[in-house]
Amino acid sequence: GSRKDQAIIQAFLNHRGLHMLVSCLLSVRLSPSIKAQGWQSLCLVLQNVKEHLQSFVSALKTVCTRTSVESLRNLMTGDRDLPVFRRAVAYAAYEEALVRTQARNAQLSLWRTLKQNQELLCIALDIARSELPMLLCTLLRKNWLMMAQASMQHNESLFRVGAECEEDLWDFLGELLSLKLPEMAELISGMVVGSVVAHLSSLTSMKATANHWGIAFPNVEAISSGHLLDVLPSPSPFSRSCQSTASTASSSGEPSCLLVEFTACGLAGAAQAAELCAAPPPMSNDLNVSLTLRTVAIYARTLREIGIGCALMPIIELLLLPSVPSKQIDAMEQLAGGWVTEDSAIAFAEEFAARAMEDWALQPQIDDELSEEEKKTLLEQAKKHRDEYWQKELRTAAAMTGRNMVPNPFREAFLAMLDVTAGMSESLTFRANCNLKSVQSVDGKTAASIAMTELQLTYPQLLEDTRVLKHGTVPIIEEPEKAPTISSWAEGLAWFLQVGANGCT
Repeated sequence: GSRKDQAIIQAFLNHRGLHMLVSCLLSVRLSPSIKAQGWQSLCLVLQNVKEHLQSFVSALKTVCTRTSVESLRNLMTGDRDLPVFRRAVAYAAYEEALVRTQARNAQLSLWRTLKQNQELLCIALDIARSELPMLLCTLLRKNWLMMAQASMQHNESLFRVGAECEEDLWDFLGELLSLKLPEMAELISGMVVGSVVAHLSSLTSMKATANHWGIAFPNVEAISSGHLLDVLPSPSPFSRSCQSTASTASSSGEPSCLLVEFTACGLAGAAQAAELCAAPPPMSNDLNVSLTLRTVAIYARTLREIGIGCALMPIIELLLLPSVPSKQIDAMEQLAGGWVTEDSAIAFAEEFAARAMEDWALQPQIDDELSEEEKKTLLEQAKKHRDEYWQKELRTAAAMTGRNMVPNPFREAFLAMLDVTAGMSESLTFRANCNLKSVQSVDGKTAASIAMTELQLTYPQLLEDTRVLKHGTVPIIEEPEKAPTISSWAEGLAWFLQVGANGCT
């Protein structure tokens, strides 16, 4: 009640208050007026529980924010667990925006402190690899299904809700990548490949099927105890080569976990989320491709804003290079079919993380004692060096030949969405003023335009270096037609529908 008297709560529990309310609601003999009072009471109870949850997560955030390096050990239990961190992870994908935002802020604050204690950092990474992928991939999948439903119903408000939640999630993943932890890069790369890149298989004749990993993978207990390799269903068994990193090395120098486990856990979380959130009825291939390309655009923008756009290189190669290594095609076939091997699908996912780590290495070390002008000059030099480095990488990849290289079917299918049918084009038309939070964004050509635009913002010479456009050619921006002189209501409606169908605001 308003007096916040604990005795009232205790009396409610002692007299089995919730049981009484449920019995009231289920009874067939009580009058509707008494049942209505029962519903009102239940709503009050649930509202108070909801407020208590927000207060709890707020307190959790305060603890995580104020924890110092010296007091970190006070958060660890006798069995080497971090319950405060575990709860922050659990609420990171909660359905209520305020709760999940506070939980994510709490988690990020604690990560930054944990980086200064190797032993506790390794415990936190073990918790993250066993819990984060399933939670975040499920949230991403639910948003996709919400936007797919909204698109089919032409429901702009519902689509905006899903789009805003998805954008918020990618911002959080960007913050996690900014921690510059190799294990986190591997974990997120597995999630991205399993949840997003795998759906690009719909671009070609390959059809995505039900993923069979949900039967036995991952075993959470095995993962948390460090025995993930024992539960991986792999046609070719993993080699148990040790790949320890500085961030997870214990004080004794013994590695506590393998990077490949983080990649595999990311892929497994995506696979389980797909099983849990199967679309009823299944969405069409065209809609699946459009949603995927729209998400690729958001992912590209997120990486560009945090300064690790190089992690996009595998997607650029897959979508735009004339030929690619045969193993890359094998990896996409595996992802479409729902099974993986270490040297194909998982190696493909690890490449995303490797590119992110290379980008970290290219970033300058900024000394706080430098002047603003000196910092600006250093950043400009670093950007120039980075652009030159990755332009060389892209041009080298585009020119590769050999028996291990095969024609790229994804390039042909992707460019066909932009009305480029063969070879190097002399013109390319993009859609203009596309709104990512509108149903317009999942129109085929519009989604392809958005993805291409974001990738090009990361690499300005992208279209020339991947041999899509001839050097010196500028893409044409397709603007909505100007309103003609309208003499009737019917002509006005016809013009409005035509412009809307172009996928432009």
